[in-house]
Amino acid sequence: MPSAADQSSERQGSALFLGDVVLAGEAGRRIDRDGAGSVFAHCPTGFFDADVVCFNLECCLTEAGESIEPKPVTLVGRDRFLKAMPHPERCVASVANNHFLDRGVVGADDTIRALNDAGIACIGAVVDGDVGQPQIRQTPGGSIGLLAFSACAHRLDDDARVNLVRHDAAMMCDAVAMLRNQVDVVVIMLHHGVEFCPYPHPGDRRLCRRLAEAGADLIVAHHPHVVQGIEAFGDSLVFHSVGNFLFDPLDAYRPENGWTLAVRASVVDGSLAKVDVEPFILRQLSLPEPMMADELDALQEHLHALSCDLHDPRRARKRTRIAQRARFKERVGSAFNMVRRVGVTRTAQYYWGRISNG
Repeated sequence: MPSAADQSSERQGSALFLGDVVLAGEAGRRIDRDGAGSVFAHCPTGFFDADVVCFNLECCLTEAGESIEPKPVTLVGRDRFLKAMPHPERCVASVANNHFLDRGVVGADDTIRALNDAGIACIGAVVDGDVGQPQIRQTPGGSIGLLAFSACAHRLDDDARVNLVRHDAAMMCDAVAMLRNQVDVVVIMLHHGVEFCPYPHPGDRRLCRRLAEAGADLIVAHHPHVVQGIEAFGDSLVFHSVGNFLFDPLDAYRPENGWTLAVRASVVDGSLAKVDVEPFILRQLSLPEPMMADELDALQEHLHALSCDLHDPRRARKRTRIAQRARFKERVGSAFNMVRRVGVTRTAQYYWGRISNG
């Protein structure tokens, strides 16, 4: 007969949530050169041993298709790079991001097929009109429902065979409320924010609050490529940005650009019982590895300050202005650079397409 301790452990489940994972570029070359296990070789033994491992696949996986947007950076990997993901049967990849469609419908279709062939579930995409979410995973501690959205990505026309899920706030909240009645724990993978800004935009904070009020227990956001603060809305917890978990070296490398948070959630007796943060750093070689003591102290101090700012009205207003200026500068700079690359007409067509498709 199992002991009381054994019975308790049988009722506990776990889920691991990671930020941007780019299976392309330097990571792809390393996989081809050193083997599939090389990119996560520095992660501690047992790190991926969770009932569910959810990550943002920040690229498409294809050898075909054409770029459909005049973007300065496209992230394109190969299906064989998925061998780097341990325990694929436990993995769920969010493709709700601004690189899933880097090679159009053909590339997106290849990406979905590659994930299916690897045994990795997918959220955030629409294929032949079928919204492939939520993903519901049963754990010993209870059921976990997963949804993914991206407010920063450019959808294709609604009649496209493969597309991103719609991301208007009302639709997202409806999806969360519906899932709330089906599972014990609701988790949202959310791709939005201002790149390289340590503070969330006020509109992004409002969206997270609405999702929390709709029933989300945990929101894990990414896209800014840097760590942002942690905020609570009632019993719901929001990680405004967990950073990059596997990413190409950045041109302007700074240590804080390499900080990343792995979020480990424990589900006990049908409730989200505990959420732990496991910090890593991506050094110049772009691979995640545990932090040294001084790096960990610096991250903890930085994250504490960012999180406290969100709960102090005066400092929050100041950080809001910084985030608003950063978003304005980002958008103006992006439009200006696009004009330089492809001209006014193509730029106007691109932005009209974004407005038309939401």
